[in-house]
Amino acid sequence: MSGVVNITGFPETPPVHTGFSHADAVTGLMGAFAIQAALYRKHNDENFDGEWIDLALFEACTASSSGR
Repeated sequence: MSGVVNITGFPETPPVHTGFSHADAVTGLMGAFAIQAALYRKHNDENFDGEWIDLALFEACTASSSGR
């Protein structure tokens, strides 16, 4: 549904599965970036009360496959 498989393979053949869990890897990286951003903000903002980090496999794959 996120379009990750549709960007693999060749134009004249059906999509090819990547062979690993792309969604888990991309979501883990986005989670690590979110934690780093929250720690940076905690260090630089005296009014920091905490941060809510919400991760979704579908959203991570959609963002990574859309070319943004």
